[in-house]
This record gives sequence, structure tokens and C-alpha cells, in this order.
Amino acid sequence: NNYVVGSVSNEIYEVTPGFEMARTFDAGRRPMAIEINLETGYLYVTNHVDATLSVIDRLDGSTTDHATDSRPLGITFDSNGSTYVANSGADSITIYSQDFGTVTQVESLPSSPSRLAYHASTAQIYISAFDAGQVAVIDQMTSSVTTTLAVGDSPFAIATSPNNDFVYVANSGSSTISIIDGLQLIETLEDVANTTGLAFTRSSNLFVTTSLD
Repeated sequence: NNYVVGSVSNEIYEVTPGFEMARTFDAGRRPMAIEINLETGYLYVTNHVDATLSVIDRLDGSTTDHATDSRPLGITFDSNGSTYVANSGADSITIYSQDFGTVTQVESLPSSPSRLAYHASTAQIYISAFDAGQVAVIDQMTSSVTTTLAVGDSPFAIATSPNNDFVYVANSGSSTISIIDGLQLIETLEDVANTTGLAFTRSSNLFVTTSLD
């Protein structure tokens, strides 16, 4: 089944492949992003207004909330099971260990970190910084910023290719997609208007969602 964020209703909707509503889960105020932890099967949801990360058990619907920094948005996981949350209102990243026993803050990121993608081959986390027009790169081992890369205007969606070769960044303000190899910007795709989302299939096809003018 698939899961959809209800930012107005403060709920998470579980939808069957036939687009039928299966059930709902309660979230915090203004849920913004959702990811499934493939190791635990739990749903991870950022709540923009509450400044929390909700961890939802899909079996019994129980929820555990963890404090984030201001206005959390994107979520990703690394190979050690750690969880990364982008705090757009605080220009920071919150990192939780797998058991949530250790919480690390990475401060002073470029303005408005929004979405994240983990690159397994390089053990780096890539963060789109919407207001700065940049991508920040955090090293998994040191939890520190390795570099920042200038991309297009208003970068938001970000995705890693299935074979972990490249990172793709949708720049909604300049109608472009930036392609990053390691720590270098290698190509920019032009005339991709109003891009709001990126997703790869298992066969490495890239799907791009766009908004209306």
C-alpha cells in the first residue's frame, strides 16, 4: 500500500493499489513529509507546526513523537539506521541514532534546508536549501558539512539514482534539474518547468512531477 500526507486534516492516509482508502493514522499539526523505514516498517512523519518527528507503528497505529528543530520538512535514513530531518526554520539538520538514544544537531546550513537524499556509495547526505539555491553535503561518518554546491533557484525535490551514481536536484525557481556526481555539479537539464517532485523506478527511470502555472 501507499501512504499520503494530509497536511490540512493532520492525518496519514493508507491507500491500496486500487486507490481505495484502507485506513488513517493520526499525525501532528501540519504533517509535511513521510518515509517508510524499511528495516522496522514504521512510518516517519515530520510535523511542521509541532516541530516533531512522529514514528508510527503500522501494525497497531501507536505513535511516538520526537522533538525536532523549527519547521521540519524532509526525512532520510542512512546505512546505519540513523534518521535525518531537515529543519527549514532553523537552518539545521537533526540526526537520530537508530534507537533514538543519541540526537545530534548540525547547525548553520544554507538557508531553508528542505529535502534530503542519502548516497550509499559515498556515505553522504545531500540537502536542498530552498532559499539559498544550494545543496549542502553532510558526511555520514563525521556528521559535518563537507561542502555546499550552488545549483539553480529554489531547489526542493532531491533524489539519488538507484545505482547510486548521481544525485538529482529539482530547481523549481529556475525550471532546471541539477545533476551531482560526488561533490561536483556535472550537468544541468534546462526547461523543466514548475518541478515539485522527483522519483526513480527500480529500472532507473526518472519521474518528474510538476505543478500548474
